[in-house]
Amino acid sequence: MAYKILKQFIGTDEKDPWWASRNVWVAILPDGNDKEEIYDDLNKAETEITKKKNKDKEKDQDGKDKKDKFGKKIKNRKYKIIEI
Repeated sequence: MAYKILKQFIGTDEKDPWWASRNVWVAILPDGNDKEEIYDDLNKAETEITKKKNKDKEKDQDGKDKKDKFGKKIKNRKYKIIEI
């Protein structure tokens, strides 16, 4: 069985109410540096998500939260795994 990682298109803002959680999921983010990610092992997919979440929480060189090309903070971006 194979597993695909989906990414939240626009990260959730901490100020958003629960009903505005931005549930648009994509396989490839439009930032030009992303690729489709498919794994044969669920543990590898989960490990990759952990790495992505940690990278999203890193600050930029000015000490500020990183933002995507739309100006939204990425530190709260969610990821999920689907079976394909």
